[in-house]
Amino acid sequence: MRCNELLETMNDYLDGNAGFTSCRRLREHLVDCVSCRIVVDNIRHTITLYRAGEEVSVPAKLHERIWLLMRDRWPVKNRVTDPMKERKDGQPSIPAGDVS
Repeated sequence: MRCNELLETMNDYLDGNAGFTSCRRLREHLVDCVSCRIVVDNIRHTITLYRAGEEVSVPAKLHERIWLLMRDRWPVKNRVTDPMKERKDGQPSIPAGDVS
């Protein structure tokens, strides 16, 4: 299996829907390919964090930088008021999994 083939079958693999042969070939590829192992590990970690749904605190300066970048790069028609929610203590936060 080559890296591009791994990427094509990765969703099925991570969801547990890949066939036996695909899983075997993917695992064999991961033994020898550090780059693909990193990609798969990062995706697994991201899925775990998303499913946990824990609120993540964001420092105020980072919140401002993100907001300014989003405001400047998104077309006007796609803009929202502020995609980040304020917590009761005044600290900006982004709920894990909230990508709207």
